[in-house]
Amino acid sequence: FPVTIFVSKLLESASHSLGQMGLDPTRPYVCLHVRDNRYHQVHSGSQWKEPHEWRNLDLKMFSLAVKSLVEQGFQVVRIGVNVKEMLPSADEREVFDYAINGFRSELLDVVLVSQCAFMISTSSGIDSLAQTFRKPLYNIGVIAPSQLYIHRNLFSIVQRFRETGTERLLTLKESLVLPKISDASLAEMGLSAVPNSTDEIADLAIEADQRFRGVWSPTDD
Repeated sequence: FPVTIFVSKLLESASHSLGQMGLDPTRPYVCLHVRDNRYHQVHSGSQWKEPHEWRNLDLKMFSLAVKSLVEQGFQVVRIGVNVKEMLPSADEREVFDYAINGFRSELLDVVLVSQCAFMISTSSGIDSLAQTFRKPLYNIGVIAPSQLYIHRNLFSIVQRFRETGTERLLTLKESLVLPKISDASLAEMGLSAVPNSTDEIADLAIEADQRFRGVWSPTDD
């Protein structure tokens, strides 16, 4: 087939599958990816020497963000592969747990991200699709300085560092001069990462919605 016909047939197939899943193509949707520790257990096993456990987040922390997005008229599609648990708020009508509902394919991964309103992620490999298709990317759980990088439509909230003995939170200035972060280096420095809160994640989702609608207004906060 000529390329245009080939691509057209792929898109037709993808649209049919997403229609079967229940996604409404006339309404905007958000792609959500939350990293947990199952991916490296399945794919890497003992070969993965530095799993970066501090990057694994609890899906329940995203429930308020998902609820807020649905209230604003978005559909939410949780993407991923070899995930540990089901998205608690998935109802397969407004919130789709595509990672485990049986519809997932590499073709749909690409199509979903390429056509989403924006993507909320935990700084994982699939973020590259959002960058490729110039989709706004909202990263949660980023840690300075090891994950800071440039992307024209990237918005992030960062995890903080806490001293394990005193519970003191490091300042941003102190965090930025730390060496590259790993599970081992955190332990050696006597530090732990503090995950973003449910409210912080929901606030970022609200900002994403407002930027999408063109009504976002920065504040001193």
